[in-house]
Amino acid sequence: MAESFSTSVTELLAELDGFRVEVDTERERADIVLCRPPLNIITMKEREQLREVFNELDRNSAVRVIVLRAEGEHFSSGGEIRGFLEQTPEHVSELAWNVAAAERCHKPVVAAIHGFCFGVGFELSLACDFRIVTESARVGLPE
Repeated sequence: MAESFSTSVTELLAELDGFRVEVDTERERADIVLCRPPLNIITMKEREQLREVFNELDRNSAVRVIVLRAEGEHFSSGGEIRGFLEQTPEHVSELAWNVAAAERCHKPVVAAIHGFCFGVGFELSLACDFRIVTESARVGLPE
């Protein structure tokens, strides 16, 4: 069920910040699961790691589809605001590259949205090819 990755990817997966990756080779599917409930706030480190994980899953021949989903009541209430204040303007200007990793992926990426989907959480969902939403979904860019 779990896919074997190279050492560098294994190390990456062992140190994920606020999400996990589940690869089901039988179903040819990978799930990226936001797991910092209840609001699944996305940190600066998490943004960079999400980019790396999307790149690795794109290269993984055992994966044909990627699903971005979340644990808990909400998909994501957005980014950790304090993280912005700790970054240089140059670093902040490059954040869109991380968020757009799903869009650059050659495989179909589906966002499964429920509850709050704000800020960077909404931006991540917009970078996906498909968005499936529940009736509880509330989306927006509060900034």
